[in-house]
Amino acid sequence: LETSIQALSLPMGRAPNEIVVVRKGPVDVIQTSSLGVPSLTCAEAGSLKRTGGIGDVLAGCLAAFVVHERNARQAARADGPPLTALACYAACALTRRAAAAAWYGHGRSMTAPDVLGEIGRVVQEMEGIVVADVKVSSVDGEGNEGR
Repeated sequence: LETSIQALSLPMGRAPNEIVVVRKGPVDVIQTSSLGVPSLTCAEAGSLKRTGGIGDVLAGCLAAFVVHERNARQAARADGPPLTALACYAACALTRRAAAAAWYGHGRSMTAPDVLGEIGRVVQEMEGIVVADVKVSSVDGEGNEGR
C-alpha cells in the first residue's frame, strides 16, 4: 500500500502531492505518501455495534479536520508526522468516541444518526486535549505491524 500511495503522489511534471489513506477497522490505520513518515494507528474505544453509516460520519469528520489543518498550514512543524495525518487521527478518534457515547446511550438500537448527535459534545470534551496516545508504527499493506 505504501508504494502505491507514493506512486499516486507523483503526478507527471509536478511536485509530489501529499496523499493520506485512512483504513478503518478494529484499529484505524493512517498512512501517508510522505517518504520516511511512519503510519499512525488509532485504537480508541468505539461502539460494540457496527452500524451502517459510521463510515459516512468518519468521512465528514475527516473533511472538517483536514480543512482546518489546511487553513493552519503556516503553523506546520517540520518534524514528526505531517499535520494532515494527525488531522485524520483526530477524525478517527472523534468518530470512535462519538460511537462509544452513542452505544452507551442507545445500546443495540444505536444508529449512525445517534453517533452524529454525540459529535458536538465529544468535540467539546476533546478540545484542548493534547493527543498523547498516538501510536506511530510501521504497518505493511495488510495491516500487520512490524518491519
